[in-house]
Amino acid sequence: LASADLAKQGVGNFSLQKIAQGLAPEADDAEKGRSDLYFLCTEILGYKDVWPELHQDYCKFISPYSNPARKKLDLMPREHFKTTLGTVGVAVQEIINDPNTTILIVNAIWENARKMLDEIKFHFEKNERFKAVYGDWVGNKWSENEIVVNRRTRAIQTPTISTAGSDKATTSQHFKRIIHDDLVCRQNISTMAQIEKVIKVYKDSLDLLDKVVGRLIVHGTRWSFYELYGWLLKHHGKDFAVYTRRAVEKGKIIFPNRFTKETLRELKRQKGVYEFSAQYFNYVMDVKGSLVKQADVNYYTDDDLREYLKRNPLFITMVFDGAVEVNDEACETAITVVGTTIRDEWVLLDERVGHWDPVEAVGMMVNAIETWRPRKFGMQKTMFEKLYRVALERELSQKKVYAPEIIELSVNPQVSKHMQIMSLRPRIERRALYWKPEHERFEVAGRQYPNTTSKDVLDSLSRHTELAEVPYSPSSSSPGSRFMGQSLTVEKERLPWNI
Repeated sequence: LASADLAKQGVGNFSLQKIAQGLAPEADDAEKGRSDLYFLCTEILGYKDVWPELHQDYCKFISPYSNPARKKLDLMPREHFKTTLGTVGVAVQEIINDPNTTILIVNAIWENARKMLDEIKFHFEKNERFKAVYGDWVGNKWSENEIVVNRRTRAIQTPTISTAGSDKATTSQHFKRIIHDDLVCRQNISTMAQIEKVIKVYKDSLDLLDKVVGRLIVHGTRWSFYELYGWLLKHHGKDFAVYTRRAVEKGKIIFPNRFTKETLRELKRQKGVYEFSAQYFNYVMDVKGSLVKQADVNYYTDDDLREYLKRNPLFITMVFDGAVEVNDEACETAITVVGTTIRDEWVLLDERVGHWDPVEAVGMMVNAIETWRPRKFGMQKTMFEKLYRVALERELSQKKVYAPEIIELSVNPQVSKHMQIMSLRPRIERRALYWKPEHERFEVAGRQYPNTTSKDVLDSLSRHTELAEVPYSPSSSSPGSRFMGQSLTVEKERLPWNI
């Protein structure tokens, strides 16, 4: 056959060289595909629309046969082939290397995970180039939800590939490989309950991962300040090999055969700068008009607090902001505890937020009072919270627990909730509010405000203005030293918005 005829049949340059040497190309191609993901995807699976400079590098990172890291997090811009190469390609490579492997593919929506499986099945069923190199793998168990290849050498209960979604859990199985592909989407980032549900899907999957040989991949694109990927980077970044790319790097478009400057400009114009920045640059910008900006992050540690208390007192206040309903879609009940320093700085000592029934809410209040012994305790002056006050005073009396001064907080009809919450902004801006990294409910709500429905912790915190007092420090006649926390170092970077 002429070279042109071979090319039409999908035989790549590597194979042509082997034919010229009188060698069987399939055996060499099969071995190369097992070790080289980029070769497998382009020369055997037929994905030709790649960009070598970008996707060779990506394949080296994501393939377990070139990078054996146990946990990987890759943040690629949208439509940059992370599913094609990192899910479909990786799954096929895993199977041809280990017919006894077990893989779980998870997406935010189960149907999307099944579509990924459909693409994988296509290569085993109909990709003639793949079948010529690797032969027949189609087994008897071959459905839209899961497959078992016919090359297995051991009896294994778990399928070769299973699928799941955040809307469809998988239990009682164990997998050598778990691929989370786009667990975060627009439909699950609106409320804290949705965000925490996605994080729980990830946590639950750890129970399904083989503890000896298991490897886990998380593919994604940033959506907001706080979602699964932000949570992983903040709390578990050291456990992951992390790969992050942006649509434009050092002034160059990284996938130029798919995206042009005009295409990116149009996306930026249609999506808006915030969403475009997150999805195509994996960079989460400050929300316009947000309460807390990235440069405002002002963390403290338990050691900072202990060091301060060796020299100076705190005036501790607590505010309860109750919710009428208990269901997951309703507002939440929030309790915040603040310590005011001798320089009129606020230290957020505790935040407790949840959908609690009245008994649970009273129990939370009693526990927080026992823990922090606040001087003043604020509750709104409504009939609903008056009932809570009666129940709280009864519980404190029966338990013989320290009882703070309870203050009824009035509701001023001339001050909107937005104005009340934004009254915290000057204090945050002058770095006179400290919180711990684990105080995520406040930080998330503050970073996303006003584009969030989870405002209850902000409502509660803003009412401390009516309770807080600067404590007297007999040990010093001077104003005292500043409460020193650990400010977040913010990299000031210029993003290529002029594309």
